[in-house]
Amino acid sequence: MKVIPCGDRILIKKNEEEVSRSSSGIFIPEEVKSSTSIILGRIEEIGEGDKAKKFQKGQLVMVNKYSGSEFSSLLEDEEKYLIVSADDILAKVN
Repeated sequence: MKVIPCGDRILIKKNEEEVSRSSSGIFIPEEVKSSTSIILGRIEEIGEGDKAKKFQKGQLVMVNKYSGSEFSSLLEDEEKYLIVSADDILAKVN
């Protein structure tokens, strides 16, 4: 099943692996991960809205932990996904 967001919404695959290690490779404990309010994820699909078109598939982005709607059971790979508004994306990560 393919999920295509409507309007200015964007489908993001949560990137748990990137959150569990720092940029220098240091392991980040579960307690620290749960206290942060930022989620890293990769853009999987983009809606047709003008704001959403500022982003590209595959970009790593930061979103607020409480933004959007999370789901995992609709797709076969059992990964965690978020559907967020383009306005909810805080930053692009290079």
